[in-house]
Amino acid sequence: MNNTSKYIKKNFFFSLIIFGLFIFSNKAQAQITEELLVPVDSTKTLTIPVEKVISTSLQTTIKLNKISKSLIPVERIEKDKIKSDSILAVIDTLLSIEKKVNLDSLLSRELNDKKAFWNGYKDILDKEVSNIQSNISDLSTKGKAVNTEYKLWMNTSNLTDSVYTDSLYSLTINEMIQLSDSVSNLILERKTICFASLKNLKLYYFKVDDLLSEINTINKQRQEKLLNQTHPSLFGLSYMEPSQWDFISTLKTFKRNNLLIINHFYQSNSLRVLLFGLYLTLLIILFIYLNKKSDFEVLSHQNVYQRSTAIILKRPLSIAVIIAIFTSGFFFSDRPPILIDISIIILTIPILDIVAHVSNKRGKIYLIAYAVLILLRFSNYIFAPSTAIHRLTILAMGIIELFLMSTLYKKLDISEITSKAFNQFVRFIILFHIIAASIGILANFTGHLVLADVSIDISITNTLVGLLLIIFTMLTVGLLQYGIESSFCKKSHFIRKRTKFLKKNIEVIILFITSFLWFTYILQILRINDTAKQLFTSVFGFNISLGTTSFSIWNVLLFFFIIWLSVKVSDLVKAILEDDILDRLKLKKGVPRIISATVKFSLITAGILLAISAVGMPLDQLTIIISAFSVGIGFGLQNIVSNFVSGIVLLFERPIQIGDTVEVNNLIGNVESMGIRSSNIRTFDGAEVVVPNANLISNELINWTLSDQKRRIEIFSGVAYGSDVYNVKDILTGILNEHPDILQEPKPLVLFNDLGESSLDFRLLFWTGNYDRWVIIKSEVVFMIYDALNEAKISIPFPQRDLHIIQDKDDGVK
Repeated sequence: MNNTSKYIKKNFFFSLIIFGLFIFSNKAQAQITEELLVPVDSTKTLTIPVEKVISTSLQTTIKLNKISKSLIPVERIEKDKIKSDSILAVIDTLLSIEKKVNLDSLLSRELNDKKAFWNGYKDILDKEVSNIQSNISDLSTKGKAVNTEYKLWMNTSNLTDSVYTDSLYSLTINEMIQLSDSVSNLILERKTICFASLKNLKLYYFKVDDLLSEINTINKQRQEKLLNQTHPSLFGLSYMEPSQWDFISTLKTFKRNNLLIINHFYQSNSLRVLLFGLYLTLLIILFIYLNKKSDFEVLSHQNVYQRSTAIILKRPLSIAVIIAIFTSGFFFSDRPPILIDISIIILTIPILDIVAHVSNKRGKIYLIAYAVLILLRFSNYIFAPSTAIHRLTILAMGIIELFLMSTLYKKLDISEITSKAFNQFVRFIILFHIIAASIGILANFTGHLVLADVSIDISITNTLVGLLLIIFTMLTVGLLQYGIESSFCKKSHFIRKRTKFLKKNIEVIILFITSFLWFTYILQILRINDTAKQLFTSVFGFNISLGTTSFSIWNVLLFFFIIWLSVKVSDLVKAILEDDILDRLKLKKGVPRIISATVKFSLITAGILLAISAVGMPLDQLTIIISAFSVGIGFGLQNIVSNFVSGIVLLFERPIQIGDTVEVNNLIGNVESMGIRSSNIRTFDGAEVVVPNANLISNELINWTLSDQKRRIEIFSGVAYGSDVYNVKDILTGILNEHPDILQEPKPLVLFNDLGESSLDFRLLFWTGNYDRWVIIKSEVVFMIYDALNEAKISIPFPQRDLHIIQDKDDGVK
């Protein structure tokens, strides 16, 4: 390696000197050359022009020097080879031990342990293979670059006799060929070591893969024998034989095997174990801090979610451990079954601690019984299926579980806590557990041990998952509802107006997610999740053809779901814009409505386009649909289109706004809402009239509050003949100046209007800025006029008629 570097450096400086001499000697030349590499005759063989030999040699030297320096050191490759050889030696020893083991005689539990164990070594081999393949790929890429340079200079060397007559050029070309060949040998040396390591790794990789395939085949065969009798009936066991009760030797074997697995897992994942410990510590600190700083209290007026959340947060250690173990799959995706069981036992403790504080005394009894079930479940993995102690443990587990679930089914009622649908879902799961426990007990009696193990294990693990999901549901819903009621969120007009609506919908959404997760886990533990997926795909993925068009039920449901979701999201965004964003900005009247409506319709349009794209509808079919709509519009949808266009005009021109008082076609009232097709006007009598938008555009429209809330009020008042009209004017003017709702600009007017038949008529004209109260203001002013005139002893006349009776001398009264 050192000799090669010296060789490269020597040629590099040699070429540099030659290059300088060449530039100096040819400084006066102005010869124009073509490209650096030119083809010889009509072939595609590339060579170097004579005038470029020296300069190209310098570039080649620099390039090859960089490649040589960037090569992986041989020491590192050999070190990686030693590491891989040591791994292969361990695997070879373990595989030789495995050859002596009859896999068919092992428990399903032991098989799963072996599967996890060898999957770990398979991942290690995978990483080693990937690392070596990456090195080989890098070396191959650099080797191609060196080979290209080598061929270029070899092609140029072949033309030395006919073109390169100067010995300086020939010497340079030979130097470049030797340099390329030297770097090539360096690459070949490294690739040879890598290929040797890769060959051995691949050999053992396939051996491990074959072993895992054998384990999977045995597991699959046992699943197929789920309904087969694999062991004698419970009454056919030889209870007097010592081997049926051999506990000590079985425990020692279990301990030895699992300690080896745990030790191997820790050595392979020591860094991830350290990170997980740090993650758990941070969670504990976080929840202790929240417990001290938060003001969560259990209050009588709170719902069950908020009360449960307050109780849960008072147990910071328990909730931290639950969250850490629940999310541990992100740290350890390849945990062996023994560690999963240990995690379940650890997880059971904080779950029972929290549920015990949330539930009543009767619930605590159930929790103690369930804790016994978890311990029996774990201890049962120790014993061989053929032993009496294993069979009797399964029987005890089934009886305890059947008793617990039957009692819960009779007395459980959480309809007051959650929705009736979720209550029925929980009762269905309990009934499912009762059936599973019954099947497990019967299968154990008859010797169908695989079925018995699955049935009993399903109920226990599913109950644990159910408790875990319920805790997370209580905590999530409670925290969100606490957040909605917090002083920070109350600053939002949107949240303050819709507090009950948001709390209810959060509960519904979280319960739906919980139910879905619980249901999928049931499918998984029943080992029918793949079957369920295939059934779902076959039903909803079934293609229905109509002519040249084909679609599936899933596409139809997805299409309408995306449109429904886009409408809901657009309504939500529109409400947030109107209540919290646009309302805080100083915008002109009507502009916030334009912005919110535009955003809403844009989101709906985007949702429709996304729905069309999601279902894979071709554009030509979309064109057909649009054409069909055009025909429909031409025949019978003119009014709808007219109202739609009028709605758009009203939106952007803003002749009327929500809250305005308008008058159209003898209809007067306040605008309550404006849609894209019609608007609602509430009359002063309380009736809501739906007015098509086209009527608001095409007919004469009076908007009393278009630019402001001002309205002129007119009042007529008369006094008796003989009254001092100047005094009356002063009294009326004083009344108009005193009323707080009467504007002084424009100035109120008191006009001597007319000399009436029975009174001196005055006309009062004034403006108010409170249009909504103009009737009340007019009434108040009339009251004030009456009181003021009465106090001034000025009479208010009323029409009078004099009746003259003429008496006829002959006929009496005429």
